[in-house]
Amino acid sequence: MEQSYFGKNCYGALLKKLTLGSALFVAFLVIVNPVFNVFLLRLGLPVPSFLDERGVSACVVFVSLGCIFVCLAHRKMDLFLGSIGVLCALIVVSTVCNGGDLVIALVDWLPCLAVSMLVALLAEKRVKLLLSVFFGACVLYLLGNLVFLLAGHDLFRFDSVDNYPFGYRNVTFRIAIPACACAFVLDALEEEAVSLRTITVYMVALVEVLVGYSATSACALAMMGVLLLVVKTWNCAKVLNAVSYLGCYVLSFVGLVVLRVQNVFGFIIEPILHRTVTLTGRTDLWDAAFSHLSNLHLLYGYGTGYMWNTLLLNGTPEKHAHNDALHLLMLGGVGALVALALAVLLSVRRLYIERCDAVAIGLSIGLSGFFLVSIVEVAACPGFFFLLAVSYYYPYFHAADERA
Repeated sequence: MEQSYFGKNCYGALLKKLTLGSALFVAFLVIVNPVFNVFLLRLGLPVPSFLDERGVSACVVFVSLGCIFVCLAHRKMDLFLGSIGVLCALIVVSTVCNGGDLVIALVDWLPCLAVSMLVALLAEKRVKLLLSVFFGACVLYLLGNLVFLLAGHDLFRFDSVDNYPFGYRNVTFRIAIPACACAFVLDALEEEAVSLRTITVYMVALVEVLVGYSATSACALAMMGVLLLVVKTWNCAKVLNAVSYLGCYVLSFVGLVVLRVQNVFGFIIEPILHRTVTLTGRTDLWDAAFSHLSNLHLLYGYGTGYMWNTLLLNGTPEKHAHNDALHLLMLGGVGALVALALAVLLSVRRLYIERCDAVAIGLSIGLSGFFLVSIVEVAACPGFFFLLAVSYYYPYFHAADERA
């Protein structure tokens, strides 16, 4: 009788875990890639009529709001979640006040808040499930990209693919970096050095950013691989950790975006990265962004109204400022940038405290990839906020329960 009782309990717990995992997987699939109708089209699959642009946007907003409401019903807001909530609110308010596209603001930022809140709700007891499911969602899109390359015989035709099923080649990092970072952390939780799973996913991601050549993404992934090898081989996490990676980002921002030291290193940038010292025109966009922030808009931004029609490159409107800090200033002003900076500092502080822990090492390396990309692209995406949230909420004192 007692054995039957425990058997039913085990079955019920397993069923509950599978149900939760399935629900999270579907939610992450929607949240991670709000262009999955394009994903289906490029794979040659039929797209239901309700999955037009409006339908997809509505789906993303609905799923994100559902996740947020569920989390609010079971967990109180704290400083970390509050900073991200303020960030999203400022961008939405600025968008409304400046007559921007509110749909874009909601589709871009509600998923970031939603993944953060899901991690806050489940990290203490379900961090391994969270990592596995988010990893699975990212890998599914990476595999879709790979199938697309194989079907088009483009696997070895480098610099020949602009658009993947996931999206434009320069946004592949949004799934590649979190997929690799989750793999690093799962290895740590399972007490493995570097698993075959991690090597496979890393190589697939690296091949995709090299075939659809994205110099920044390729540099970020290469750097992550080197950092993992160096830190694990020489046990130098006291030097190479989240604080040093963030410090390098700040120095890079000041040097490249503000002072333009890249002009001195043209002999490296042009022959090796095959990019000009203007970083493919990005310096012109940065100058334009600085000029638009020389007034009261520095305080409250332009909202999403600035996207597509404010910054010009050779007379052509650009979607964003190609730098996260400037992008946030344009969207929500100083308040938005300060809110994100607070969330980043809270997470980096937590990682620094546990800097020699294998999990902290994996998460720090994942964030370093996003830090590098954010200098010349917009890295604020659900994958970035997922890693930030796991970094802040990962309960190291419960690690033994997760490894069991």
